[in-house]
Amino acid sequence: MMISDRLKKSVKAIGKARGFIMLGGLCITILVAVTYYFKPSYLSLLELKLYDTYLQHSYSPIQTNFVVIVDIDDQSLEEFGQWPWPRYRVARLLEKINKAGARSIGLDILFAEPDRTSPIVMKKALKRDHQIDIQFQGVPDSLLNNDNLLAKVLEKGSYVLGFSGIFLKKNLKKNPTTLPELKALQVRKAGAFPAYHYLFSAKDVISPLPVLLKSAKNSGFMNTITDQDGVLRRTPLLISWEKKIYPQLALATLLAASDPQQPDPVIKISKQGIESIIIGLPIRQFP
Repeated sequence: MMISDRLKKSVKAIGKARGFIMLGGLCITILVAVTYYFKPSYLSLLELKLYDTYLQHSYSPIQTNFVVIVDIDDQSLEEFGQWPWPRYRVARLLEKINKAGARSIGLDILFAEPDRTSPIVMKKALKRDHQIDIQFQGVPDSLLNNDNLLAKVLEKGSYVLGFSGIFLKKNLKKNPTTLPELKALQVRKAGAFPAYHYLFSAKDVISPLPVLLKSAKNSGFMNTITDQDGVLRRTPLLISWEKKIYPQLALATLLAASDPQQPDPVIKISKQGIESIIIGLPIRQFP
């Protein structure tokens, strides 16, 4: 009898232990599920910091010559003067970069207004504000308008201009410019919507001057998104405007550098959103 009682007590103890283990496991599962659903800000911030640590330890010092950044830094400003520079100077810089062998050049500068340093613009301003009518002697017609001068340079190379999307409210000044949209093939799974449905949608855009936009090979948006701690870790590759798709400046520059015979990009879409963007892959090879 004593052995039987001890066996029963052992079985009960084991049963209670299993019950506590199962209850504990269930509580942990519920806690993890609730945390994942509500995503407390402190956990999101911790995830971002862990991501930073991972990048710092996985950083490779090996450099390539595929991408080169031409930075207008403090030294440049000390030598050539304050920003913005006259656009004839920007045009000269772009010519030098193009002659150096760049396959495409993306400009993260928004040329939305006429160059105020153009002689023709200065002449109109003096006439309007001071009723002074000045004449430029010995200045070729090609140098009277810096924007036209820059446009002629843009025609001779693979240049991509930057534009800015407006997401909070519409621009009060109507913008008649038509931006070149992304030419891409959309492959949608059953139940998936068109790509623009899943993208940040701009209410309006601030685009480059029409004379410049017409001369450039392409354009791309320059908007970025910072995380909750103010650090820039990612940027969207696509946005939509009036149900059309537009590429980010880096993506547009990459496409401009690609072989002209290369197929259009392929956007793969599921019900959850855009899964991938395939560049340089013929549709017959698309999985």
